[in-house]
Amino acid sequence: MKNEKKIDNISENLDSALMNHNIWRSRCINLVASESILWDSTNPMEYKDLSRRAILGVPGQRYSEGGKYIDTIEQITDELLKDVFKAKYAEWRPISGSIADAILIHAFTSVNDKIVATPTPLGHPTWHESGYSGFRGLKITDTPYNWETLEPDYERLAYLTSEQNFNLLIEGSSLILFPPDFSKLKKSVNEVPIWYDGAHVLGLIIGNEFPNPLNFGIEAISGSTQKTMAGPLGGVILTNNGELYNKIVFTTSNDMATPDY
Repeated sequence: MKNEKKIDNISENLDSALMNHNIWRSRCINLVASESILWDSTNPMEYKDLSRRAILGVPGQRYSEGGKYIDTIEQITDELLKDVFKAKYAEWRPISGSIADAILIHAFTSVNDKIVATPTPLGHPTWHESGYSGFRGLKITDTPYNWETLEPDYERLAYLTSEQNFNLLIEGSSLILFPPDFSKLKKSVNEVPIWYDGAHVLGLIIGNEFPNPLNFGIEAISGSTQKTMAGPLGGVILTNNGELYNKIVFTTSNDMATPDY
C-alpha cells in the first residue's frame, strides 16, 4: 500500500507540474530565440504511438516489420525538405541540431584531421575542443573574424587556408548582423569543404529572405527544426553531394540517431 500511495503521489505531482507548465506558457511571451511557436498542425497526441516505434534503417530497408506507414511519413518528409531547400539530399532523423553537428563531423572528418571553425562565442561549442570535434581528435583553428561586422575576414581566411592543409571549414553563428558572402567564402578557402550551420536562419532560407548556401557550392547545411522553422525539436542536414550524403546516412543509421516522432 505504501508503494502504491507513493506512485499515486508521484503521478499527481507530474500531472500538476505539466498542467502548471502549460498554463504558464500560455500566459507569457517567449523571448528565447531557439524556441519558436509550434505549428498548430503539429499535435503531439497524434504521434503518441509513433513516439514508441523503434524503426531502424531507411524506407524499404528496415530491420523490423510494421513500418509501412512510417515509411510513407518519412518519404513525404524527405521530399518536402528537398523541395523547400532546393537540395538533392536531406537527412531529418537527427534528434537535435547538436546531433546533426556530430553526424556531420563524423561524415566530413577522420581522427587527427585539421578543421577551421567559427570562434566562440559566435560558433557552437560542439565544433571545438570541449565538444564533438574534440572527441573526434580534430585539430581546430578559429576562423579569422571581423568583430565589427561579425563575419569572416575573407582575406585572412584565404591566407590561412593557403598556408595549411585543412579538411573542413565550419561556418555559422547565433549572432548575425548580415548574411555571409557565400561566394567570397567559397573562393577564400582554397577548395576546403564548407559546412554551414544555419540553425537560426533555416526558416529565412525557406522564405528566400536569406541566401541558400547550397546555391554557392557549400557542401552541407545543418540546423534545428524548432527555431525559425517552427517545428518540433529536431535536427536536419541538407546537401547536394551524393558521396557525403551516403556517409551521413551511414553515420545516422548506425551511430547517432533513430527517428523521434
